[in-house]
Amino acid sequence: MARVGPYGWLLVSLVATVAVQGAVAPSAGQRVVISVLLGVNLVLAVVIANVDRAYLRLGIVIACVGIALNVLRASAGVLGEGEVRTGNALVVLLGPPMVALGILRSLRASRAVRLEAVTGVLSLYIMIGLFFAFVYGAIDELGGEPFFANDTPATVSRCVYFSFVTLATVGYGDLTAASDLGHTLSIFEARIGCFHEDVGLVAGRADRPDLPGHRRLADREQPRPARWPASPRSDDARRRSAADARARGRGRRNYEGGTMSTLEIDEMGPIDYIVLEWPGKQPSGEAAPLIVELADRGLIRILDVAFMLKTEDGTVESIELSDLDGDGFAEFEGASSGLIGRDDLDEAAAALAPGTCAAVLVWENRWAAPVAVALRRSGGQLVASGRLPIQAVIASLEAAEAGR
Repeated sequence: MARVGPYGWLLVSLVATVAVQGAVAPSAGQRVVISVLLGVNLVLAVVIANVDRAYLRLGIVIACVGIALNVLRASAGVLGEGEVRTGNALVVLLGPPMVALGILRSLRASRAVRLEAVTGVLSLYIMIGLFFAFVYGAIDELGGEPFFANDTPATVSRCVYFSFVTLATVGYGDLTAASDLGHTLSIFEARIGCFHEDVGLVAGRADRPDLPGHRRLADREQPRPARWPASPRSDDARRRSAADARARGRGRRNYEGGTMSTLEIDEMGPIDYIVLEWPGKQPSGEAAPLIVELADRGLIRILDVAFMLKTEDGTVESIELSDLDGDGFAEFEGASSGLIGRDDLDEAAAALAPGTCAAVLVWENRWAAPVAVALRRSGGQLVASGRLPIQAVIASLEAAEAGR
């Protein structure tokens, strides 16, 4: 069974919040339960945003203050209904920015609209509706005149009903705002609801490769032209690393041919390069569609691709995509970003046998981006990594089996 995660728990808690307000009769117990659910919503929203722990502590404090206000109102009647609803609105108000930040980071990490992003958008929608519901109730209590026309009491359930009907732009007309302020807020909420629906339609279309107009790999977002880091053992690499460190201190990292913000770099996953060798002068394109599929699924992002030939006398030549036979590499047409330079191809050629051709690919491991981002924020860093050849693993297993 899949783990629910904070996005799922937030959606469950928000649905429970709406249900308790709309279906449970008003009472002191109902008031306290609602305040607890609002506090849980806020804390989960901060967790989703994955921000500094100081913000989490602040969210917990605000949630506790909101619960305390409702307890005082329910037990001793110390505070007025208007003050309590205002406090509830402020507790809810802090949640949507946190959820929106978490959704953006999720989309940047996966490069696809996944389940957590969908549940996050639904949660954001409900939080907006709850915020306006509490605002309408506070206006009714503190404004000196009824919020609804015809002197209709602005109970909690009616405010929730009116808010979500307005947010959904349904407009049944059974409840209407009486004042100009109420009319203005209703207009703003309705426009937010329309914008929310438009964003959902765009996001859904962007994640459907079967719809007309979906871009091929060559047309998808490519990084700005940049230099592919040379081997760590070279003096050129050390010079580039020092230049990068100086640029990071200025808040932006500069590359040959363009710039990339520090935030953009910090949100990236690990970056790998591979050199694939084939005998002869023409590479086989059988593996290309599988690599493209990984990019379509949001697991990797192709940063650059280049093809090369090493002749029998050791000369290294670049191969243009148009010179390749077959259509296996057609999806890579136009995908080159200039990240891989001539000196990089020369260095990669050292691993090739004479009379062979090769493809050099650089990609970002988007699937590992959340782990990499969390590691950076915690002050950690990757100090060693490597890959084990399949032949070496098989040999080790056979040796272990023989020793039994």
